[in-house]
Amino acid sequence: MRAHKRLSEEEKAKIKKLAQEGLSLEGISSILDVGKSTVYYHAKQYCRKQTALNLDALAMKEKGYILGIFVGDGNLILRARNGQYGIKITLDKNNDQDIAGFMHTLFRKAGKKTLKRIEENSLCLRAFSIKLVEFVLDYVSITKKDNSQRNVKSLINWKDWPLDFKIGFVSGLIDSDGYVYHSKSGKHYGAVIKTNNQSLGNQIQSILGDLRFNASIHAHEFHGTYETKSLCYNIYIPSKEMWRSCQDLISVKHARHH
Repeated sequence: MRAHKRLSEEEKAKIKKLAQEGLSLEGISSILDVGKSTVYYHAKQYCRKQTALNLDALAMKEKGYILGIFVGDGNLILRARNGQYGIKITLDKNNDQDIAGFMHTLFRKAGKKTLKRIEENSLCLRAFSIKLVEFVLDYVSITKKDNSQRNVKSLINWKDWPLDFKIGFVSGLIDSDGYVYHSKSGKHYGAVIKTNNQSLGNQIQSILGDLRFNASIHAHEFHGTYETKSLCYNIYIPSKEMWRSCQDLISVKHARHH
């Protein structure tokens, strides 16, 4: 019978690897044609019963922060065949360890663990939950860009979001697609949030306006690792606006200078 199949060392290693990546017992069993009891035996340290995501355990700012991080540096994980649903956040492995730590804390508070893996120069976080995917899609529309593998994100009903949610969202954007300017002494000035999506840039500027940030948006040519005729858009938050809102932001990059 399938449950009593004798496994090679390579198959055992494959089970452990898939379990560490967050694949469900059922998914591993289906892919490798191995009984679930056998899968559990070889990877039980990774295959603990998954807890349900409880977003109500998070404050409104914290929920907004997760969405901001996703809009800046996230992608959905939608693998129905393997039973995998969740999000992947790609950060800088050298500079964003503290951001990864904050994300881990938020998900642990909500009853979910995050899986961390280094991929070339990136630090990738994964959190698996269909409720998490549903949460993201309540606030963000995601479509494929024409003739490209890149996704286009657009915010849904952003004008109706609670103010604390918007503060958290902006904080997450700063920590993903943003940068905080600072002096040699370490004190911060203003911040900039970058995007290659003009419509999204306008939505972000609108949210900043709702929070009484006098932010401006500027277009410029892209100078990066690949060629494109698309413009990039920088949304600038002036220094005085940042200082006025220091106590409200939950941005890790901002907190580095306090």
